[in-house]
Amino acid sequence: MTEEQTPHQPPTVEELVARWTDATGDTPKYGAIRDLLLFLSRELYCDYQPFPEGPQFLERLARWLDNLRDDESGQQLLFEFVPWLLFIGRREMETMYRAAFTGPISRWIIDDAGLDIADPELSEKFSAAVRTTFFGSIAGMEIGSFAHINDLSGQSYRPEFRVLSRFGNFDQFRDEIQVDGFKRVVAVEDMVGSGTQMLEASPILSHVAPINVLLCPIVVAPAGAQAWHDVLEPDNPHMTFSPLFFIPPNATLSETAPTIPEHPLSNQFRRLINDTWDAVQGAHPSPQLKDGPFGFGRFGSLACLIQGSQTWRVKF
Repeated sequence: MTEEQTPHQPPTVEELVARWTDATGDTPKYGAIRDLLLFLSRELYCDYQPFPEGPQFLERLARWLDNLRDDESGQQLLFEFVPWLLFIGRREMETMYRAAFTGPISRWIIDDAGLDIADPELSEKFSAAVRTTFFGSIAGMEIGSFAHINDLSGQSYRPEFRVLSRFGNFDQFRDEIQVDGFKRVVAVEDMVGSGTQMLEASPILSHVAPINVLLCPIVVAPAGAQAWHDVLEPDNPHMTFSPLFFIPPNATLSETAPTIPEHPLSNQFRRLINDTWDAVQGAHPSPQLKDGPFGFGRFGSLACLIQGSQTWRVKF
């Protein structure tokens, strides 16, 4: 193979950091980011499900940065922004499953069942109320893991409400859960971004009235919360919306800057995303890219779950 035929090998992250550090003097900035990413790649990023058997994170990161091989300042900007991505791994999600149940879900069940927190028999009565609470996912979350982690039993079917809204018999569902002794419904989901899937799940949950319903996303982006307030809340007094973790607007990277302070690099990154969008699309854009440079719903989430990226184009 001639030199001209030798495949291009992107410089490693270590090589890039050394080059940038030499060019900028004694600043430890890039070395500190590298050390943080080395730690996170061992302790957290290894959970990422689409690529558990593939190249290690830092190798994928080097390839990602190499997309801007002719724009060193753009590479540096990407590198600085990586630690600001919120990656929720397996252990973090399991902890959030427990926190959701012991927090917003338990409080809602206590209120809905009319329990008195000063009652000496509260524990027994609360356990009985949980057994009469029907749990399902809004749009395909691994509800079995949620039930196992929180020791929920006694329910043979844990459906996805978005699927039931498309293909189910609304009257039959409402009647069946009442016959089985369920008095309330809890719909959970690991991530609600734009709110589209939550809206798609709402028809059957709206139909179960007067049975009360709790919508409990583990993580919700501003657009998802807005979808609840604008569309579902006004016409569904039997529904309650109580997320565990709300992503604040200044922790996203939307098309326009928020009115509250955001990351100091956000405006530069916003320009970089727009400037590189044509290259990201290529000559034959994938249907997955139809939402534009800021991802699904164009809300610019910086959150990424173990099951896959919910962000703009950040798959390494």
